[in-house]
Amino acid sequence: TQSMSWFSSPEYTKSKAVVQYIDKVSYDSGNRKFSTASGECKTYSFASDNSSSQINSVTVTGLNPGTTYYYRVGDGVNGHWSELSQFTTTVAKENTKFFVLGDTQLSGNAEADAADIETMNKVADKIQATGVKFGVQTGDFVDSASNLTAWNEILDVFGDNYGNLPIVQVMGNHEYYGGSNAGAISEAIFDVPDKNYYSVEYGNVYMAVINCNANLEAAAKWLAAASNCEWKVLTVHQPPYYTNPKGSSAAYNQYLPSAVDAAGIDFVFSGHDHSYARTEPLTGGKVDKENGAVYFITGDLGEKSRSTEYEANNNPDFHFAKIDQDYDAI
Repeated sequence: TQSMSWFSSPEYTKSKAVVQYIDKVSYDSGNRKFSTASGECKTYSFASDNSSSQINSVTVTGLNPGTTYYYRVGDGVNGHWSELSQFTTTVAKENTKFFVLGDTQLSGNAEADAADIETMNKVADKIQATGVKFGVQTGDFVDSASNLTAWNEILDVFGDNYGNLPIVQVMGNHEYYGGSNAGAISEAIFDVPDKNYYSVEYGNVYMAVINCNANLEAAAKWLAAASNCEWKVLTVHQPPYYTNPKGSSAAYNQYLPSAVDAAGIDFVFSGHDHSYARTEPLTGGKVDKENGAVYFITGDLGEKSRSTEYEANNNPDFHFAKIDQDYDAI
């Protein structure tokens, strides 16, 4: 299964979402007979820049494992197709690599975002050289979900750098900022299977996602029924073990660690605090180097990390092995 989403202009395209796809072997041999899948196209207003756009989403099913496909998106009208892109499906239980990043939080101001975009492009060059099969975005993709320009900026960056990779999307608190329809906009762009929590499997990795604004008690019960993949991962925007005491993450510490233990989760990836941090392996809040889960806060682009409001706090009860706000790594 492969899900795709994209913007289109309501003035230019019909209100239809269509994907055409074909396996690479057939295409390269001269057989250009595409299969077609249709999905949903809906127009949304973006209050921050007084604009509107169609958001399209299509899920392609029945794909063969371990196969590279070419695809293009459009509205089904000749001349309205995107350029060809490609993706490769995974094979169940095979070893796989993935990248994690978050809090990209572009503003929609091209001049103000230029340095951040340059940094993300440099990071992408390093990531692509590692042979990753998919990525995880831990939330706060944009600063305001009602800013269409900000979405265009960050999607251009990800499309140019990761257009061949599936991205597991996490709803952060900023995905709900900007107006009453902000959450609906983000859910449509991310094409999340469920607005509260969902899971996917890539190779031998089970990836559970708990979105911001989910009921944490219900999410904890859901998480406890994890899969039998070799590696089990949870990603949630706000960290259960946090470095920012002002970040409103105490409830995540209350509900999630016990569910992480019950589900046999190996790693937890979060963002929100604008720091890099890694705990010791933990079970029941105590160091357990044999069976514990390691909790990561995955950093950001650096702009908020330099604010005293986000200064990292090393809580000894959280057993951090590493805390860092040095953003001169690139």
